[in-house]
Amino acid sequence: MTDYQFADVEAHGGTIRAQAVSLEAKHQAMVRDAVAAADFWGVAGSAGYTAFVTRRQAGL
Repeated sequence: MTDYQFADVEAHGGTIRAQAVSLEAKHQAMVRDAVAAADFWGVAGSAGYTAFVTRRQAGL
């Protein structure tokens, strides 16, 4: 059985809070990228997006 001390639990809580902040920042960056992509491809339409992906997969 592990004997946890308050300081151990508090330190672990700090680590989890720091990780949460980091993950939230990454999440927000991903959302910004997704919105930017949607704005860009919204102009070209889904056919433009499909053509782009097809060319990229073909190495063009």
